[in-house]
Amino acid sequence: MSEARLVVAPIDSRETFKDKAYTALRNLIVSSDVYRSRTDIRLDERQLAQDFGISRTPVREAMVQLEREGFVRSVPRRGVYVVRKTKSEVIELIQAWAALESMAARLLTQSASDADIAGHRLPPGHHRAQRQPGVDPAGGEPLHPHAHDPRQHDRRGR
Repeated sequence: MSEARLVVAPIDSRETFKDKAYTALRNLIVSSDVYRSRTDIRLDERQLAQDFGISRTPVREAMVQLEREGFVRSVPRRGVYVVRKTKSEVIELIQAWAALESMAARLLTQSASDADIAGHRLPPGHHRAQRQPGVDPAGGEPLHPHAHDPRQHDRRGR
């Protein structure tokens, strides 16, 4: 009689030190309260390499990627600093995000069936009640008589 053997997937060795340094630094920046102090937050390449227990090259490569993504900025002969967004930049990001979400919803409604759309509104395990025309599905209250019912338009927005 032979023994049962577990099937084990190989360990992913493709993740480089640069990838690990990038992930660690990005997570550190995202989880930090960069607005608490007005002083600039400088990233010391030598200290980070020592803290990570790796050479400076992967840390430098990770910082280049972070700079391309807007998390840090490099100042010649001074160092690499964490980027703080201004209030207007944050508002601009939120507006862009809202526009993208709106466009995604519009594209979804143009190509998805009613069943597909209905499936995106409730978490798994919930059952949708039959919708009655002119009645708010959330509370059973009559809708305003002139309320817009998006089901009355075809999928091309006409």
